Parts: sequence; C-alpha cells; structure tokens
Amino acid sequence: MNEIGTALRHMLLREANVLYPRPRPRTLQRAGARLDALADAAPALLCMLAEPWQETIARQPHAREVLHCCALVHLYARILDDAVDENLPCHRLALLRAQPLYWRAVARLGQLSSLTAGAGEQLVQETIEAVLEDDSASSPKYWGAKNHHLLLVPLLLSGDAAAFSEARDFLSHALCLLQAADELDQGDTTDANIIPRLALETERRDVILHLAERGWKSLAWHLCTITRELLNRL
Repeated sequence: MNEIGTALRHMLLREANVLYPRPRPRTLQRAGARLDALADAAPALLCMLAEPWQETIARQPHAREVLHCCALVHLYARILDDAVDENLPCHRLALLRAQPLYWRAVARLGQLSSLTAGAGEQLVQETIEAVLEDDSASSPKYWGAKNHHLLLVPLLLSGDAAAFSEARDFLSHALCLLQAADELDQGDTTDANIIPRLALETERRDVILHLAERGWKSLAWHLCTITRELLNRL
C-alpha cells in the first residue's frame, strides 16, 4: 500500500496548494500548514482502513478511485472544521473554493458504489452530530463518531453493508483511540483518567484482536503502539 499512500499524499498536497497557493503570505501559513499536515498524516490511516481490500485496490482502478474520493471527503471535512472553528476570511474562502472538489468526490462515489446512499449519509450525519455534541462538552464517547466519515472507506470498498456493520463498532473504537492521542497532543483534554479507561475498554472488548482477525492487521498493530504510548505518558 506504500505506492497508494504516496499517491494519496501527492493528491492531497496538490489540492491543498490549490486552496492555499504557494508562496503563502503570513496570513495563510497556519491554515495552509493544517492542510499540509493532513496530507502527510491521512494517507497512512486511509490505507490502514482499506487494508482488507489492498489486493482489489492494486488490481482495480475503480477501487483506487473510491479511496481517492474518500480522501477528498476527509480533506473537505478538515476545511469545513477550520471554517467553523476559526471562522477567518481565509477559511471561509477555502470552504467556498472546495465546493467543486467536494461535490465531484461525492458524485463519483455515488457512481462507483453499489450501496444505497443512505448508508454513507448515516456516517456523515453521525459525524456532524458528534462534532456538535463534542464542541458543547468534549467527551470520549463522541471521539470515534466525530470521525465516522472515515468509515466510508471500509463501507464503500466492501460494498456490503451487513459485513461492514459487524466491524463498525470496533473500527469506531479504533478512531476513538486515535482521536484520544490527538486530544492529548493538542492539550484539549486534561483528564488523565480518560486514557486508562479507553485502554481497559479496548482490552475488555478485544478490539485489537477482532480488527486483526477481520483483516485490519496494520490498524491493530498501530493501536497496540498508540495504547502503549498513551499509557507511558501518564
């Protein structure tokens, strides 16, 4: 998946440079840097979520296109998040400029997927509702759901809503752990007890084992590393 990840990174950086062209004046540097950071970090996570279908992605252009479109949806989610949280002129302008990108990705996903639109819409709705709740009162119970738009990757690549449903809660918990690491890095939570509770819940539910058994071996291994790092920071 290294080649796919590299292609995703180049594509996301290219789109970021369209929204915040270089050379960037001082007023655009922070906003542009956030999109650059997403372009650097997101491909690895997207590829981990797509791992059970890596052979299909390697063989079939339409599967690669699904992954690319999901990456664009993730980029748009960051642009929207910045526009809501920061509400600076540059963020609002980027949101406006990103509309063709977003609608192109969504329309193409509709053409590529055999699933009904409702399955994907539900994930996006859950993302929005969790973000609203977490903004009002941040809590780990929202951290997985606020990233549910990323679950479009396994949903659409599987093409099987029932199979996806069986893994959905485990994937959501994985996103919760990853968000916990971000919350600590950004200083957005000071409740040190959150991390042991999440680690114990991960162990109790055998989240890592279930993901590994279902083909998300890289994600399972990454969660082992993240959990150990979080516990070491306490």
